[in-house]
Amino acid sequence: MLEDLGIFILLCLVPEFYLPQLTSNTPNVSLRQFLTVIFDPWILFAGWHSSACQVLLNYHIPILSPYVERAFNADVVWSGTALLINCGTICISAPILGILVDRYNPYVFVAVSSLFLPITYLFMGPIPILHITSSKTQLLTVLALLGFFVPMGATPILIVLFDLFKMKNNGELPSYARNTLVSLYCASFPIGAFIGVTSAGIVAEYAWFEWSTGIIALLFSIQSIASWVFCAMVYWKKRRLEDQQRHPLLKSPLATEVGMTPQ
Repeated sequence: MLEDLGIFILLCLVPEFYLPQLTSNTPNVSLRQFLTVIFDPWILFAGWHSSACQVLLNYHIPILSPYVERAFNADVVWSGTALLINCGTICISAPILGILVDRYNPYVFVAVSSLFLPITYLFMGPIPILHITSSKTQLLTVLALLGFFVPMGATPILIVLFDLFKMKNNGELPSYARNTLVSLYCASFPIGAFIGVTSAGIVAEYAWFEWSTGIIALLFSIQSIASWVFCAMVYWKKRRLEDQQRHPLLKSPLATEVGMTPQ
C-alpha cells in the first residue's frame, strides 16, 4: 500500500515540475458582467430553444412504457429497445450535424428543425384528430426522426449564442463571456429534460399518451414560429453588419435597431 501511495504522490508531482504553467492576463470579471451575459433576452431565448428541444426529447420517456403496453400489448423490454433506437439515432446524427453546422449556415438548421419537430411529435401517439392507427413501426420511425431533428435544433445554438454576444459587443468574445455562454448552453440540456419528464408525470394523470404528446407538439409550434422570427432577424442583421463593415461582427448600428445596445 505504501508503494501505491508513493506512486500516486510521484504522479502528482511530475505535472507540477515538467508541464508548462498556465498564466492568465484576463481581468477580474464583475458580477454585473456575468449577469449581463446571462440575462440578455436574446441569449436567453436561444438557450431556451435548446431546452425546448430537450423537452420533446424527454417528455415521452416516463410514459412510453405504459402506452406500449396498452396499445401494443408489449412489455418493458420492447419500450426500452425503442428508446435505444431514439438514442442511437442521436449518437449517429449529432457528430454529422456538428460538422455540417460548422460548414454551413447554423440558422437554417435551427429553422428546419423547428418546422419538423412539432410535425414529428404529432405522430408520436399519434394525436387522435389525425385519425391514424398507431403501430410499432410508426412509433419507431417517430423516435428515430426525433433523434435526428432534436440535435439539428440544439447543436447550432452554441454558435448562435456566440454570434449574439459578438453582435452586441463589437465583435469581441472575451473568455469570461465564452465560458458563461458554454455553461448556459450545457445547462439548457438538463433544464429541458427536467421540464419534459416532470410535465409528463403531471399530464399523464389527466390525458392519454396520444393526446398529451399531441398537445406538447402543438405548444412547441408556438416556439417554432418564434424561433423562425428570431433566426431571420439575427441572421439578417448579422449579414447586414458584415456587408457594411466588410468584416464579420464589427461596429454597426445593429444595437439600436434590434435593441441590443453595446455596453
